Amino acid sequence: MERKSRDLLILLIAISACVISLLAGQLVLMISTLVLALAYSTLSTLKLGLSLEAVTKEKEQALSNKAEAESQAALKSRFLANMSHEIRTPLNGINGMLYLLSQTSISTEQKDLLRIAQSSSDHLINLVNMILDYSKLQVHKMKLRLEPTPLRSKLEDLIEMFRFQAREKDLRLKLELPEELTEDTYYALDAVRLQQVLINLLNNALKYTDHGYIQLKVEIVKDYNGQDRLYFEVRDTGPGMSKEQQNHLFKAFEQGQHKRNRNSGTGLGLSISKSLVDLMGGKLYLESKESLGSRFYFSLALQPLSRPEEENFKSSEAIESLKGLRVLLAEDNAVNFQVAMRVLHNFGAEVFWAKDGLEALELFATGDFDVILMDVEMPLLNGVEASKRIRESSKYRIKPVPILALSARSVDEIQDQSVSNLFDGLIPKPFKIESIQLILRRFVNQD
Repeated sequence: MERKSRDLLILLIAISACVISLLAGQLVLMISTLVLALAYSTLSTLKLGLSLEAVTKEKEQALSNKAEAESQAALKSRFLANMSHEIRTPLNGINGMLYLLSQTSISTEQKDLLRIAQSSSDHLINLVNMILDYSKLQVHKMKLRLEPTPLRSKLEDLIEMFRFQAREKDLRLKLELPEELTEDTYYALDAVRLQQVLINLLNNALKYTDHGYIQLKVEIVKDYNGQDRLYFEVRDTGPGMSKEQQNHLFKAFEQGQHKRNRNSGTGLGLSISKSLVDLMGGKLYLESKESLGSRFYFSLALQPLSRPEEENFKSSEAIESLKGLRVLLAEDNAVNFQVAMRVLHNFGAEVFWAKDGLEALELFATGDFDVILMDVEMPLLNGVEASKRIRESSKYRIKPVPILALSARSVDEIQDQSVSNLFDGLIPKPFKIESIQLILRRFVNQD
Protein backbone atom coordinates (compact mmCIF):
# COMPACT_ATOMS: atom_id res chain seq x y z
CA MET A 1 0.00 0.00 0.00
CA GLU A 2 2.76 2.34 0.93
CA ARG A 3 4.57 1.38 -2.22
CA LYS A 4 1.53 2.19 -4.33
CA SER A 5 1.18 5.53 -2.60
CA ARG A 6 4.83 6.26 -3.22
CA ASP A 7 4.53 5.31 -6.89
CA LEU A 8 1.45 7.52 -7.21
CA LEU A 9 3.30 10.41 -5.59
CA ILE A 10 6.24 9.92 -7.95
CA LEU A 11 3.82 9.84 -10.87
CA LEU A 12 2.15 13.03 -9.70
CA ILE A 13 5.53 14.71 -9.23
CA ALA A 14 6.58 13.60 -12.72
CA ILE A 15 3.31 14.85 -14.22
CA SER A 16 3.66 18.12 -12.31
CA ALA A 17 7.22 18.45 -13.53
CA CYS A 18 6.07 17.86 -17.06
CA VAL A 19 3.26 20.37 -16.70
CA ILE A 20 5.60 22.89 -15.12
CA SER A 21 8.14 22.24 -17.85
CA LEU A 22 5.42 22.61 -20.47
CA LEU A 23 4.12 25.80 -18.89
CA ALA A 24 7.63 27.15 -18.60
CA GLY A 25 8.22 26.41 -22.26
CA GLN A 26 4.99 28.09 -23.21
CA LEU A 27 5.90 31.05 -21.03
CA VAL A 28 9.32 31.29 -22.61
CA LEU A 29 7.70 30.99 -26.01
CA MET A 30 5.18 33.65 -25.12
CA ILE A 31 7.88 35.91 -23.73
CA SER A 32 10.01 35.29 -26.82
CA THR A 33 7.05 36.04 -29.06
CA LEU A 34 6.30 39.19 -27.08
CA VAL A 35 9.92 40.29 -27.29
CA LEU A 36 9.96 39.63 -31.01
CA ALA A 37 6.66 41.53 -31.41
CA LEU A 38 8.01 44.45 -29.42
CA ALA A 39 11.21 44.41 -31.43
CA TYR A 40 9.26 44.32 -34.71
CA SER A 41 6.98 47.11 -33.49
CA THR A 42 9.97 49.21 -32.47
CA LEU A 43 11.66 48.57 -35.78
CA SER A 44 8.47 49.45 -37.67
CA THR A 45 8.11 52.62 -35.61
CA LEU A 46 11.69 53.54 -36.37
CA LYS A 47 11.13 52.83 -40.06
CA LEU A 48 7.89 54.84 -40.01
CA GLY A 49 9.65 57.68 -38.27
CA LEU A 50 12.43 57.62 -40.85
CA SER A 51 9.83 57.40 -43.62
CA LEU A 52 7.83 60.33 -42.21
CA GLU A 53 11.04 62.30 -41.80
CA ALA A 54 11.95 61.57 -45.42
CA VAL A 55 8.46 62.58 -46.59
CA THR A 56 8.66 65.76 -44.51
CA LYS A 57 12.06 66.58 -45.98
CA GLU A 58 10.80 65.91 -49.49
CA LYS A 59 7.75 68.11 -48.86
CA GLU A 60 9.93 70.89 -47.46
CA GLN A 61 12.26 70.58 -50.44
CA ALA A 62 9.32 70.70 -52.85
CA LEU A 63 7.96 73.82 -51.13
CA SER A 64 11.43 75.35 -51.20
CA ASN A 65 11.79 74.55 -54.91
CA LYS A 66 8.33 76.02 -55.60
CA ALA A 67 9.16 79.20 -53.67
CA GLU A 68 12.47 79.48 -55.52
CA ALA A 69 10.75 78.98 -58.89
CA GLU A 70 8.10 81.60 -58.04
CA SER A 71 10.80 83.99 -56.87
CA GLN A 72 12.76 83.48 -60.10
CA ALA A 73 9.60 83.93 -62.19
CA ALA A 74 8.75 87.16 -60.34
CA LEU A 75 12.33 88.38 -60.76
CA LYS A 76 12.21 87.59 -64.48
CA SER A 77 8.87 89.37 -64.75
CA ARG A 78 10.23 92.52 -63.08
CA PHE A 79 13.34 92.42 -65.28
CA LEU A 80 11.27 92.11 -68.45
CA ALA A 81 8.91 94.87 -67.28
CA ASN A 82 11.86 97.20 -66.67
CA MET A 83 13.45 96.28 -70.00
CA SER A 84 10.18 96.81 -71.85
CA HIS A 85 9.89 100.24 -70.25
CA GLU A 86 13.40 101.16 -71.38
CA ILE A 87 12.66 99.94 -74.91
CA ARG A 88 9.24 101.60 -75.14
CA THR A 89 10.59 105.01 -74.12
CA PRO A 90 12.74 105.53 -77.26
CA LEU A 91 10.10 103.79 -79.37
CA ASN A 92 7.65 106.46 -78.24
CA GLY A 93 10.02 109.09 -79.60
CA ILE A 94 10.40 107.22 -82.89
CA ASN A 95 6.67 106.69 -83.37
CA GLY A 96 5.82 110.24 -82.39
CA MET A 97 8.36 111.78 -84.74
CA LEU A 98 7.21 109.53 -87.59
CA TYR A 99 3.64 110.72 -87.01
CA LEU A 100 4.67 114.38 -86.89
CA LEU A 101 6.73 113.95 -90.05
CA SER A 102 3.73 112.39 -91.80
CA GLN A 103 1.73 115.56 -91.05
CA THR A 104 4.16 117.74 -93.02
CA SER A 105 4.27 118.37 -96.77
CA ILE A 106 6.03 115.32 -98.18
CA SER A 107 5.96 113.41 -101.45
CA THR A 108 4.01 110.22 -102.09
CA GLU A 109 7.25 108.21 -102.09
CA GLN A 110 8.24 109.67 -98.71
CA LYS A 111 4.81 108.81 -97.33
CA ASP A 112 5.30 105.21 -98.46
CA LEU A 113 8.72 105.09 -96.78
CA LEU A 114 7.21 106.53 -93.60
CA ARG A 115 4.45 103.93 -93.67
CA ILE A 116 7.06 101.16 -93.85
CA ALA A 117 9.04 102.71 -90.98
CA GLN A 118 5.86 103.01 -88.90
CA SER A 119 4.94 99.40 -89.64
CA SER A 120 8.40 98.21 -88.58
CA SER A 121 8.21 100.25 -85.38
CA ASP A 122 4.76 98.86 -84.59
CA HIS A 123 6.06 95.32 -85.17
CA LEU A 124 8.90 95.91 -82.71
CA ILE A 125 6.44 97.23 -80.12
CA ASN A 126 4.27 94.14 -80.62
CA LEU A 127 7.28 91.88 -80.02
CA VAL A 128 8.13 93.74 -76.80
CA ASN A 129 4.51 93.51 -75.65
CA MET A 130 4.37 89.81 -76.50
CA ILE A 131 7.39 88.99 -74.34
CA LEU A 132 6.03 91.09 -71.48
CA ASP A 133 2.58 89.48 -71.80
CA TYR A 134 4.13 86.01 -71.63
CA SER A 135 6.00 87.00 -68.50
CA LYS A 136 2.81 88.32 -66.86
CA LEU A 137 0.83 85.21 -67.75
CA GLN A 138 3.56 83.04 -66.23
CA VAL A 139 3.18 84.72 -62.82
CA HIS A 140 -0.62 85.18 -63.16
CA LYS A 141 -0.44 88.99 -63.18
CA MET A 142 -2.38 89.56 -66.37
CA LYS A 143 -5.66 91.40 -65.77
CA LEU A 144 -8.55 92.08 -68.11
CA ARG A 145 -9.89 95.60 -68.63
CA LEU A 146 -13.53 95.30 -69.63
CA GLU A 147 -14.88 98.29 -71.55
CA PRO A 148 -17.90 98.88 -73.82
CA THR A 149 -16.65 97.85 -77.26
CA PRO A 150 -18.26 98.20 -80.72
CA LEU A 151 -17.28 94.69 -81.78
CA ARG A 152 -18.35 94.89 -85.42
CA SER A 153 -16.26 97.96 -86.25
CA LYS A 154 -13.31 96.56 -84.28
CA LEU A 155 -13.39 93.34 -86.32
CA GLU A 156 -13.79 95.23 -89.60
CA ASP A 157 -10.79 97.41 -88.75
CA LEU A 158 -8.80 94.37 -87.69
CA ILE A 159 -9.36 92.46 -90.93
CA GLU A 160 -8.29 95.52 -92.92
CA MET A 161 -4.90 95.36 -91.23
CA PHE A 162 -4.20 92.14 -93.17
CA ARG A 163 -5.75 93.15 -96.50
CA PHE A 164 -2.47 94.29 -98.07
CA GLN A 165 -0.54 91.16 -96.98
CA ALA A 166 -3.29 88.91 -98.32
CA ARG A 167 -3.31 90.76 -101.64
CA GLU A 168 0.48 90.38 -101.93
CA LYS A 169 0.11 86.58 -101.65
CA ASP A 170 -2.96 86.52 -103.90
CA LEU A 171 -5.11 85.17 -101.04
CA ARG A 172 -8.79 85.82 -100.45
CA LEU A 173 -9.38 87.39 -97.04
CA LYS A 174 -12.94 86.90 -95.80
CA LEU A 175 -14.85 88.31 -92.84
CA GLU A 176 -18.17 86.70 -91.97
CA LEU A 177 -20.28 88.42 -89.31
CA PRO A 178 -23.85 87.71 -88.15
CA GLU A 179 -26.58 90.21 -89.02
CA GLU A 180 -27.40 90.63 -85.32
CA LEU A 181 -23.93 92.12 -84.78
CA THR A 182 -24.71 95.70 -85.81
CA GLU A 183 -22.75 98.94 -85.52
CA ASP A 184 -24.78 99.78 -82.41
CA THR A 185 -24.05 96.47 -80.65
CA TYR A 186 -21.54 96.91 -77.86
CA TYR A 187 -20.04 94.26 -75.57
CA ALA A 188 -18.20 94.51 -72.26
CA LEU A 189 -14.83 93.02 -73.16
CA ASP A 190 -11.09 93.61 -73.22
CA ALA A 191 -10.82 94.58 -76.87
CA VAL A 192 -7.01 94.75 -76.77
CA ARG A 193 -6.69 91.13 -75.59
CA LEU A 194 -9.34 89.83 -77.97
CA GLN A 195 -7.65 91.60 -80.88
CA GLN A 196 -4.30 90.21 -79.74
CA VAL A 197 -5.63 86.65 -79.97
CA LEU A 198 -7.22 87.19 -83.40
CA ILE A 199 -4.13 89.00 -84.73
CA ASN A 200 -1.92 86.09 -83.66
CA LEU A 201 -4.23 83.59 -85.36
CA LEU A 202 -4.55 85.65 -88.56
CA ASN A 203 -0.78 86.28 -88.65
CA ASN A 204 -0.10 82.55 -88.49
CA ALA A 205 -2.68 81.84 -91.17
CA LEU A 206 -1.14 84.43 -93.50
CA LYS A 207 2.37 83.24 -92.77
CA TYR A 208 1.78 79.61 -93.73
CA THR A 209 -0.94 79.86 -96.39
CA ASP A 210 0.25 80.20 -99.99
CA HIS A 211 -3.00 79.69 -101.89
CA GLY A 212 -6.74 79.73 -101.29
CA TYR A 213 -8.28 81.84 -98.54
CA ILE A 214 -8.22 82.93 -94.90
CA GLN A 215 -11.48 83.54 -93.07
CA LEU A 216 -12.42 85.21 -89.81
CA LYS A 217 -15.90 84.08 -88.86
CA VAL A 218 -18.05 85.20 -85.92
CA GLU A 219 -21.36 83.67 -84.87
CA ILE A 220 -23.79 84.11 -81.98
CA VAL A 221 -24.47 80.66 -80.49
CA LYS A 222 -26.28 79.27 -77.44
CA ASP A 223 -24.54 77.39 -74.63
CA TYR A 224 -26.03 74.53 -72.59
CA ASN A 225 -27.89 77.03 -70.38
CA GLY A 226 -29.38 78.87 -73.32
CA GLN A 227 -27.06 81.86 -72.82
CA ASP A 228 -25.62 83.72 -75.82
CA ARG A 229 -21.96 83.16 -76.61
CA LEU A 230 -19.84 84.70 -79.34
CA TYR A 231 -18.07 82.10 -81.45
CA PHE A 232 -14.82 83.11 -83.17
CA GLU A 233 -13.12 81.07 -85.88
CA VAL A 234 -10.01 81.59 -88.02
CA ARG A 235 -9.79 79.13 -90.91
CA ASP A 236 -7.12 78.79 -93.59
CA THR A 237 -6.29 76.59 -96.59
CA GLY A 238 -2.63 76.28 -95.65
CA PRO A 239 -0.45 73.14 -95.35
CA GLY A 240 -2.15 71.94 -92.18
CA MET A 241 -0.38 70.10 -89.37
CA SER A 242 0.34 66.55 -88.29
CA LYS A 243 -0.81 65.21 -84.93
CA GLU A 244 2.75 65.49 -83.63
CA GLN A 245 2.96 69.15 -84.62
CA GLN A 246 -0.41 69.84 -83.00
CA ASN A 247 0.74 68.28 -79.72
CA HIS A 248 3.49 70.90 -79.41
CA LEU A 249 1.68 73.84 -80.92
CA PHE A 250 0.47 75.61 -77.76
CA LYS A 251 3.74 75.18 -75.85
CA ALA A 252 5.85 78.29 -75.37
CA PHE A 253 8.88 78.69 -77.67
CA GLU A 254 7.77 75.77 -79.83
CA GLN A 255 6.26 75.90 -83.29
CA GLY A 256 4.19 73.49 -85.31
CA GLN A 257 4.48 75.19 -88.65
CA HIS A 258 5.48 74.05 -92.08
CA LYS A 259 9.13 72.95 -92.32
CA ARG A 260 10.24 75.64 -94.74
CA ASN A 261 9.29 78.29 -92.14
CA ARG A 262 10.51 76.49 -89.06
CA ASN A 263 12.92 79.25 -88.05
CA SER A 264 10.45 82.14 -88.22
CA GLY A 265 8.57 83.66 -85.28
CA THR A 266 9.11 83.62 -81.53
CA GLY A 267 7.02 80.55 -80.74
CA LEU A 268 5.05 82.58 -78.19
CA GLY A 269 2.02 83.76 -80.17
CA LEU A 270 -0.19 80.68 -79.84
CA SER A 271 0.88 79.98 -76.26
CA ILE A 272 -0.11 83.52 -75.30
CA SER A 273 -3.35 83.29 -77.31
CA LYS A 274 -4.35 80.11 -75.50
CA SER A 275 -3.66 81.70 -72.11
CA LEU A 276 -5.57 84.87 -73.03
CA VAL A 277 -8.62 82.90 -74.18
CA ASP A 278 -8.48 80.97 -70.88
CA LEU A 279 -8.31 84.29 -69.03
CA MET A 280 -11.40 85.53 -70.90
CA GLY A 281 -13.36 82.44 -69.89
CA GLY A 282 -13.05 80.37 -73.07
CA LYS A 283 -10.87 77.62 -74.51
CA LEU A 284 -8.89 77.71 -77.73
CA TYR A 285 -9.33 74.65 -79.96
CA LEU A 286 -7.57 73.47 -83.10
CA GLU A 287 -8.62 71.21 -85.95
CA SER A 288 -6.06 70.53 -88.66
CA LYS A 289 -5.13 67.96 -91.29
CA GLU A 290 -2.03 67.91 -93.41
CA SER A 291 -2.59 69.46 -96.86
CA LEU A 292 -6.15 70.47 -95.87
CA GLY A 293 -5.59 73.58 -93.74
CA SER A 294 -6.32 74.49 -90.13
CA ARG A 295 -9.17 75.86 -88.04
CA PHE A 296 -8.71 77.65 -84.70
CA TYR A 297 -11.85 78.46 -82.75
CA PHE A 298 -13.15 79.52 -79.33
CA SER A 299 -16.29 81.02 -77.79
CA LEU A 300 -16.81 83.67 -75.11
CA ALA A 301 -19.80 84.58 -72.94
CA LEU A 302 -20.34 88.30 -73.65
CA GLN A 303 -23.31 90.45 -72.72
CA PRO A 304 -24.47 93.11 -75.22
CA LEU A 305 -24.54 96.72 -74.02
CA SER A 306 -26.10 99.95 -75.24
CA ARG A 307 -23.95 102.50 -77.08
CA PRO A 308 -22.03 104.75 -74.61
CA GLU A 309 -22.85 108.44 -75.02
CA GLU A 310 -19.24 109.53 -75.49
CA GLU A 311 -18.88 107.26 -78.52
CA ASN A 312 -21.12 109.66 -80.43
CA PHE A 313 -18.40 112.27 -80.07
CA LYS A 314 -16.40 112.90 -83.25
CA SER A 315 -12.61 113.18 -83.38
CA SER A 316 -12.81 116.56 -85.12
CA GLU A 317 -15.00 117.82 -82.27
CA ALA A 318 -12.36 116.60 -79.80
CA ILE A 319 -9.66 118.67 -81.50
CA GLU A 320 -11.91 121.72 -81.46
CA SER A 321 -12.69 121.27 -77.77
CA LEU A 322 -8.97 121.20 -76.82
CA LYS A 323 -8.18 124.62 -78.25
CA GLY A 324 -6.86 126.95 -75.57
CA LEU A 325 -6.35 124.07 -73.09
CA ARG A 326 -3.59 124.86 -70.56
CA VAL A 327 -1.51 121.73 -70.01
CA LEU A 328 1.17 121.15 -67.39
CA LEU A 329 3.43 118.53 -68.97
CA ALA A 330 5.92 116.82 -66.62
CA GLU A 331 8.35 114.77 -68.75
CA ASP A 332 12.08 114.26 -68.21
CA ASN A 333 12.82 112.83 -71.67
CA ALA A 334 13.42 115.69 -74.12
CA VAL A 335 12.42 113.66 -77.19
CA ASN A 336 9.16 112.50 -75.62
CA PHE A 337 8.48 116.08 -74.53
CA GLN A 338 8.94 117.29 -78.12
CA VAL A 339 6.50 114.65 -79.37
CA ALA A 340 3.84 115.42 -76.74
CA MET A 341 4.26 119.19 -77.05
CA ARG A 342 3.94 119.20 -80.85
CA VAL A 343 0.91 116.91 -80.76
CA LEU A 344 -0.78 119.09 -78.14
CA HIS A 345 0.10 122.25 -80.10
CA ASN A 346 -1.57 120.66 -83.13
CA PHE A 347 -4.69 120.35 -80.97
CA GLY A 348 -4.45 124.07 -80.11
CA ALA A 349 -3.36 123.49 -76.51
CA GLU A 350 -0.89 125.63 -74.57
CA VAL A 351 1.91 123.56 -72.98
CA PHE A 352 4.04 124.30 -69.90
CA TRP A 353 7.03 121.99 -69.44
CA ALA A 354 8.37 120.60 -66.16
CA LYS A 355 11.53 118.45 -66.46
CA ASP A 356 10.94 116.59 -63.18
CA GLY A 357 8.51 116.27 -60.28
CA LEU A 358 9.94 119.21 -58.33
CA GLU A 359 9.46 121.58 -61.29
CA ALA A 360 5.94 120.23 -61.69
CA LEU A 361 5.15 121.19 -58.08
CA GLU A 362 6.55 124.70 -58.63
CA LEU A 363 4.61 125.22 -61.85
CA PHE A 364 1.37 123.96 -60.30
CA ALA A 365 1.79 126.28 -57.30
CA THR A 366 2.20 129.37 -59.50
CA GLY A 367 0.07 128.60 -62.55
CA ASP A 368 -3.50 127.80 -63.53
CA PHE A 369 -3.97 124.58 -65.53
CA ASP A 370 -6.81 122.57 -67.02
CA VAL A 371 -4.99 119.23 -66.93
CA ILE A 372 -1.69 117.74 -65.73
CA LEU A 373 0.16 115.12 -67.79
CA MET A 374 2.58 113.44 -65.37
CA ASP A 375 5.35 111.07 -66.41
CA VAL A 376 5.48 108.34 -63.76
CA GLU A 377 9.25 107.80 -63.71
CA MET A 378 11.36 110.98 -63.38
CA PRO A 379 14.53 111.99 -61.51
CA LEU A 380 14.66 114.01 -58.27
CA LEU A 381 10.94 113.48 -57.63
CA ASN A 382 8.95 110.85 -59.52
CA GLY A 383 5.45 111.35 -60.88
CA VAL A 384 3.82 109.25 -58.16
CA GLU A 385 5.18 111.38 -55.31
CA ALA A 386 4.62 114.61 -57.22
CA SER A 387 0.97 113.70 -57.87
CA LYS A 388 0.51 112.79 -54.21
CA ARG A 389 1.84 116.18 -53.06
CA ILE A 390 -0.28 118.05 -55.61
CA ARG A 391 -3.43 116.28 -54.39
CA GLU A 392 -2.53 117.09 -50.76
CA SER A 393 -2.07 120.80 -51.51
CA SER A 394 -4.70 123.35 -50.46
CA LYS A 395 -4.79 124.72 -54.01
CA TYR A 396 -5.79 121.32 -55.41
CA ARG A 397 -8.46 120.84 -52.73
CA ILE A 398 -10.01 124.18 -53.69
CA LYS A 399 -9.83 123.50 -57.44
CA PRO A 400 -9.06 119.88 -58.41
CA VAL A 401 -7.27 119.32 -61.73
CA PRO A 402 -7.27 115.99 -63.62
CA ILE A 403 -3.89 114.26 -63.38
CA LEU A 404 -3.16 111.79 -66.18
CA ALA A 405 -0.20 109.42 -65.95
CA LEU A 406 2.25 109.19 -68.86
CA SER A 407 3.99 105.85 -68.76
CA ALA A 408 5.58 103.18 -70.92
CA ARG A 409 4.28 100.72 -68.34
CA SER A 410 0.85 99.19 -68.72
CA VAL A 411 -2.28 100.08 -66.77
CA ASP A 412 -1.94 96.80 -64.84
CA GLU A 413 1.60 97.67 -63.78
CA ILE A 414 0.51 101.12 -62.61
CA GLN A 415 -2.30 99.51 -60.61
CA ASP A 416 0.07 96.90 -59.17
CA GLN A 417 2.07 99.75 -57.65
CA SER A 418 -1.05 100.67 -55.60
CA VAL A 419 -0.92 104.25 -56.92
CA SER A 420 -3.80 104.14 -59.38
CA ASN A 421 -5.88 106.34 -57.05
CA LEU A 422 -3.36 109.14 -57.59
CA PHE A 423 -4.14 109.33 -61.32
CA ASP A 424 -7.42 110.01 -63.07
CA GLY A 425 -6.31 108.15 -66.17
CA LEU A 426 -3.38 106.84 -68.17
CA ILE A 427 -1.92 107.83 -71.54
CA PRO A 428 0.36 104.90 -72.42
CA LYS A 429 3.61 105.19 -74.31
CA PRO A 430 4.19 104.86 -77.20
CA PHE A 431 1.43 107.41 -77.78
CA LYS A 432 -1.49 106.57 -80.02
CA ILE A 433 -2.05 110.03 -81.45
CA GLU A 434 -5.62 109.36 -82.54
CA SER A 435 -6.75 108.48 -79.01
CA ILE A 436 -4.96 111.20 -77.02
CA GLN A 437 -7.53 113.86 -77.89
CA LEU A 438 -10.44 111.65 -76.77
CA ILE A 439 -8.65 110.69 -73.55
CA LEU A 440 -7.99 114.34 -72.77
CA ARG A 441 -11.58 115.34 -73.47
CA ARG A 442 -12.89 112.59 -71.22
CA PHE A 443 -11.10 114.06 -68.20
CA VAL A 444 -11.10 117.77 -68.96
CA ASN A 445 -14.19 119.58 -67.65
CA GLN A 446 -16.01 121.30 -70.48
CA ASP A 447 -17.93 124.40 -69.39
